[in-house]
Amino acid sequence: MKKLACVFISLIFAVEGQSGTMIWAENFNDNSYSDQLNIEKATITNPGCNTSSSYIFKTVTNQKREGSRGALVTLDRCNNRAEFVEKSVNQPSVGENRWYGFSIKLANNFDDQAINESGEEVTIVMQLAQWYSGLPSWAKGSWHTLKVKDGRWRFKMKYSSGGNAGASGVREVEWDLGPAVKNQWTDFVINGKWVRSNSGQLRIWVRQPGNNDYIQKVARYGWVMLNVPKAPYFKIGLYRGVPWTGANYKDRVFIDAIKVAKNASIAEVSP
Repeated sequence: MKKLACVFISLIFAVEGQSGTMIWAENFNDNSYSDQLNIEKATITNPGCNTSSSYIFKTVTNQKREGSRGALVTLDRCNNRAEFVEKSVNQPSVGENRWYGFSIKLANNFDDQAINESGEEVTIVMQLAQWYSGLPSWAKGSWHTLKVKDGRWRFKMKYSSGGNAGASGVREVEWDLGPAVKNQWTDFVINGKWVRSNSGQLRIWVRQPGNNDYIQKVARYGWVMLNVPKAPYFKIGLYRGVPWTGANYKDRVFIDAIKVAKNASIAEVSP
């Protein structure tokens, strides 16, 4: 089986080639993230909250997927989000074929049963989202989310069915990507062809800790975005909403090896 998986991945590389254009990359080795990423945070005004320490974004040398540093994101109950966001100058246009590679490590005591604002045992760790002035309410926020739910990686996609604009045409589909192993790096590659038609595509590969091979978990062809004039942009970190509860007062994730390209391949963006 392992040999077949290697052959499969090799065929993907051969077919898609390595001729993409790197849009941006961040490995945190320079002890900074501000050259490629903004931060998005929101403080909750609850009694007892020490808002001065509600969120933490920093680079660390003791947790890295590759190179000399990784990034640490910390979220406590005085905050509903702590996320890195790709800069607007690098965000995709409708029609682009984007590739995203990144690695995530959940802290060893990460609470995968924490309850979010919707009452679900869910934490969002990566989003492909959209929000701008004039965007209709039915299209605001998270279109595609990588989540930790009940000890599993799960991915939910929101799209316009048949190209119908408006809330009545919005549909959702969710996939199980496998176990969310704590205190070890999991590698992800996502390919989104952001077109406003049924020729879009969404593909996701996952490399679990200790594995040599990427396994394709999602292959979606057709409508993969909402029918609005802008494509989704990349966010990574922690989001739980207001309020959230769980065993921990704060939770942590480590992030590294982010690469974003267009017209690329797994080989070009994979950690």
